[in-house]
Amino acid sequence: MKKIICLILTICLLSTVFFVPLNAFALSPGPIDKSEFDIIEFKNGWFYYKILTEENSLYRKFPNSPWNMKITDDIASNSKIYILDDWIYYNSQSDDYKFYRIKTDGTNNTKISEDQYSSIRTISDDWIYYWSISSAETGYSKIRTNGTGRTKLTNSNYDEIGIHDVIDDWIYYYAYAGVYTIESKNVFCKMRTDSTDSKVIYDESDSWINNPTMIGEWIYYVKSSPSSPPSWFNLYRMRADGTEDTLLAENVNSFDYFVKNDWIYFRHTGAPYGVHKMRLDGTEKTKFEINFYKIMKNVIIQDDWMYGCYNTDGFSGLGKLQTDFSESKNLTTNVSRIFAIEDNWIYYQENTVYEYDNNGYFAYPGKINKIKTDGTDKTEIHFPLTNVELEKGDINGDGKVNGMDLLLLKQHILEVANKTIGENTEAFFAADMNGDGKINGMDLLLLKKKILDSGGTVDPPKPPEKPDSIMGSVTATKEQIKSLITEKSGGNYKLNCTLDELIDLFYEEGELEGVRGDVAMCQSILETGWFRYGGDVSWEQNNYCGMGAVGGGASGATFNTPRLGVRAQIHHLKAYATTVPAEEFKNPIASPRFHLVTRGIAPLWTDLSGRWAVPGYDTKKYANVEEAIAAGEDYGSKILAIHKQALNR
Repeated sequence: MKKIICLILTICLLSTVFFVPLNAFALSPGPIDKSEFDIIEFKNGWFYYKILTEENSLYRKFPNSPWNMKITDDIASNSKIYILDDWIYYNSQSDDYKFYRIKTDGTNNTKISEDQYSSIRTISDDWIYYWSISSAETGYSKIRTNGTGRTKLTNSNYDEIGIHDVIDDWIYYYAYAGVYTIESKNVFCKMRTDSTDSKVIYDESDSWINNPTMIGEWIYYVKSSPSSPPSWFNLYRMRADGTEDTLLAENVNSFDYFVKNDWIYFRHTGAPYGVHKMRLDGTEKTKFEINFYKIMKNVIIQDDWMYGCYNTDGFSGLGKLQTDFSESKNLTTNVSRIFAIEDNWIYYQENTVYEYDNNGYFAYPGKINKIKTDGTDKTEIHFPLTNVELEKGDINGDGKVNGMDLLLLKQHILEVANKTIGENTEAFFAADMNGDGKINGMDLLLLKKKILDSGGTVDPPKPPEKPDSIMGSVTATKEQIKSLITEKSGGNYKLNCTLDELIDLFYEEGELEGVRGDVAMCQSILETGWFRYGGDVSWEQNNYCGMGAVGGGASGATFNTPRLGVRAQIHHLKAYATTVPAEEFKNPIASPRFHLVTRGIAPLWTDLSGRWAVPGYDTKKYANVEEAIAAGEDYGSKILAIHKQALNR
């Protein structure tokens, strides 16, 4: 079955690019008023939004960044945008609503078609299925994402057609009539992707089909009365050929259900009120008293919790509910919608703000906030104005992006001599390649890529090593490390080899890959409690760094020999600290989680805080990891403190 992406009647931004060749971003001195912007979507770490005073402009920014990027000022008024991979598809304001696409970095603006379109319904296998409103071509059409192969699909007499899914060369779609015509009819059909062999699956004049969801060979949908407003809503399912039409639940509105992990979650609009769940075949129905509202648009399931807007017992706002209905918790009030949950942060929008004056009342979008999944650390997210444009990567401001800028960025990350890049400066903005408000190994990687892509060379001199860098040479002797472990453990360490043999392995494997083996062993001391263990990982596993032990009793990875356990740890550290290709490592990759690492994101031991160890600091004592690092009480600082104890022996 082909992978499909369904975009029905709502704005859906599908993905964003990983390597972003960012060119000119907007620099702002501070936030704007909450009423001056409107969020289009939040996806993969980016907010896409409009400034209300710039009706045709589109911006994007990272939540924690003071900078934003203006993508274009050519979005047609009251039109929708769609993002697939690193392309944005939109109607052009300057070209009479014609069909365009533009890179998410604002480059390569290209006309796809002379068509005017009202909506993209589905994008599947590089084909865009859309509704054309061009006078001579009204109806459904398809076109490749690169603008070729335009084909008209329908010549329908129905007022509106909505493509729902494209599966195995079949287009499943529903058609409505009676909105602008006398006849009232609602059908669900399928046809080949070449527009042949059209078949009616569902055709009942006394009811309407709403919000269909296709799972395997089954279509789940809400059937409603044809009256306006409908007098009843019921949840049904039928096979893809229209047979075995079966009632699953009564009093379920169109957007009051969704399917996740073989369960249907739904809300009754009548008694019995509350959130319910049942199996896909309608069995094992279970009820919980919480009354989620707008359930289809506002519920996200993550780690066995449902996060959504609900009201119960006098509480109205954002809450979470265990998927087995065993526990619930109120998180915060005044919430209109949830955008996403990433890295234990919930991004959401407050309720619409209404203001009144002599001319009437005005509705403004609510503020954008983030809050931890446990309900703590609520923080407003600000969106900047645009007043300066700078070249990404030109850190020294000489009008060029080359190896000198790369050297400055490396020196800043490694804190060589005095830092050359101050916060809230133009140099900081130019160095923050991905616009996330931080300067780290990822920016180094993106800057290097930009220089190479432009035909430049990367040949700055190697900066001196810094005491807290992961890569480098050992500074503690084997005797110092052994003496420290023997004293602190009281000689009660548990190993599948002698302590001397283990120290030798760390020094050998570290030297082979350029990783500081003495500090890596200090990391193992922290992870294992001076090699006495006692947690989820046992000493028999030859796992010296808690690799794969993600909590909840997970014991983590097991290695056949002590050498393989040490090698896996060294490889994992090198993955965090560098972008050296895996095939250039001295031995085959031993870390089973190597592929999960964002390469080069953590060149320093303190960069592992919140990455190798999550959260990597005492959340009751510090508001964020930066405060913990400043106090020397984060995961990386504790490793370095152990290393310092060894050096002082």
